[in-house]
Amino acid sequence: MSGHVRWSEQVYRIHGVTPEAFDPNLDDAVGFYHPDDQQAVRDWCANAMETGEAGEFQLRLMRSDGEERAVISQCRPECGPDGTTIALYGVFQDVTERVQAEETIKASEARYRLLADNSTDIIATYGIDGVFRYLSPAIEGPMGYRPDEMVGQPAGDFMHPEDVDRVLAVFADYARSGPETPSPRVPYRGVRKDGSFVWLEAHPKVIRDAIGQPIEFQDVVRDITETKALEEALIEARDVAEAGARAKSEFLANMSHELRTPLTSVIGFSGLLKGSQSLPDAERRFADRIATSSEALLSVINDILDYSKLEADAVGLDPMPFDPKAMAEGAAGIVEAQCVAKGLALDIEVEPGLPEALMGDEGRLRQVMLNFLSNAVKFTGHGRVLLNMGWADGRLRIAVTDSGIGIAADKIDALFDRFTQADASTTRVYGGTGLGLAISRRLIELMGGEIGADSRPGHGSTFWLEVPLDAARTSATVEAQTLAEVPAGSRILMADDAAANRELVRAILGGWDIVLETFDDGAAAVQAAASGDYDLILMDVHMPVMDGLDATRAIRAMSGPVSRTPILALTANVQPEQVAACRAAGMDGHVGKPIQIRDLMATIANQLTASNVETSNVDAAA
Repeated sequence: MSGHVRWSEQVYRIHGVTPEAFDPNLDDAVGFYHPDDQQAVRDWCANAMETGEAGEFQLRLMRSDGEERAVISQCRPECGPDGTTIALYGVFQDVTERVQAEETIKASEARYRLLADNSTDIIATYGIDGVFRYLSPAIEGPMGYRPDEMVGQPAGDFMHPEDVDRVLAVFADYARSGPETPSPRVPYRGVRKDGSFVWLEAHPKVIRDAIGQPIEFQDVVRDITETKALEEALIEARDVAEAGARAKSEFLANMSHELRTPLTSVIGFSGLLKGSQSLPDAERRFADRIATSSEALLSVINDILDYSKLEADAVGLDPMPFDPKAMAEGAAGIVEAQCVAKGLALDIEVEPGLPEALMGDEGRLRQVMLNFLSNAVKFTGHGRVLLNMGWADGRLRIAVTDSGIGIAADKIDALFDRFTQADASTTRVYGGTGLGLAISRRLIELMGGEIGADSRPGHGSTFWLEVPLDAARTSATVEAQTLAEVPAGSRILMADDAAANRELVRAILGGWDIVLETFDDGAAAVQAAASGDYDLILMDVHMPVMDGLDATRAIRAMSGPVSRTPILALTANVQPEQVAACRAAGMDGHVGKPIQIRDLMATIANQLTASNVETSNVDAAA
């Protein structure tokens, strides 16, 4: 061989020289390679010429401008007649970019494996078929297997049998979804090498090819056994709490029924006494005191028994026109006897400008006012109690001042917390739970107002409230509420096991042309209702033999017009869920106990009117 070298134009470009400036020969060509690679080039050429075998090498080329390139050279020897090599024909290729890309990938993979091998989370890759291709060493901790014992095996073989289908379905749905679909988190039970179970959570990422087809899953798996145990403990604690809440609700419902039932008679009969035209003035005043006190007691019972409602600040307001002066006089009248017994003066001051009528929740305001007055009387040994009412800038201000024991300044704010009094000795000497002021604060804040106290030990206290209220047009509005008219000749059936309640309703309805028949259990009411002779049924809920809900269902199951007889719940069950249960049983309305005469008559009148309209429509259609 002559050693002369001929290059194509592309080879010159790769070397960074031109044909005009460089006439290559073998030694010069070898000189372009990295000094550490030059001998390898010479050996490769010598071997090809000596053996006549084709070959290839990838080495470092140093261009004339000093830049290093990676090149591949492939040759095919040409032999003469005697078999000796007379020339080498080669293909010369610059592969620098490819080599750099491969090195980048290798470095990235090395870093990835370094992270994977040292991560406390389990790093896993597996094909779309679910067969493991890689598992990081962290797998051995939770699962007890070495990575090489699981690679090549289906992931489902290491899952709890009950979880396999669910997990594989989630992975399959994720693989079929679009590239924008977020990676799911999939909890499942892994089967350890010793046969026990461990809770794991997969967080897979689907890898797609150039056309978007899924080709592999890369997964980060975390041991969530402790988290799962904590979750189960929390669920158990929640169940216990819910059971306690249900028990509390049942207790409050029973207490509500037991307390409301006797109050029904107190409020109902006192209301009838107030309406009597033959009652002397003194006795009428006594009846007023009984009525006002019992209604105040009912308001307090409602709040205390509906504890969860207070906790959620879900107590509702019922704004109606009321006379603020009359409200103050009625509240003062309730504590008047206590003041007389202790020798205390009880004064009422109404400042000029107070409207004759305001729009607000009179019952709630009276409840707070009574709390102020009761506390003032309780903690005052001598002197006086002053109730002051004023009006300014659209706000009603009520203040109760006493000459009692007073309160230290640093104790005042705590008084409005539940179950709190100034100190332990207060409870021992004066009694009480400390709940009243906490309820009062919630009610006043619900109205959008403010509540507070000013006091000094030994110099008495002033408890005050301010609430924004609208003035009603006239005080006559307060008296304008009249009882609804019940159609004359109406026949009403009443079922209630309490004789006093039956007597009260008979007394209430006695002034109208109404036929009332009463029964003391649900079964008797159902038997009587079957006759179809009644326009409306008043149904208690808690009764012997058959309760009101079952009795209502039995009547609704009857055939003919009797099944459509209006049924009103007349019950001490007034919790929202209890009202809903009455509706679900087929009742048309609800009247709570203690009975408010105005509400009872309005509900009866509305139901009878609606029933008559419906009957007329049916007759007309026939």
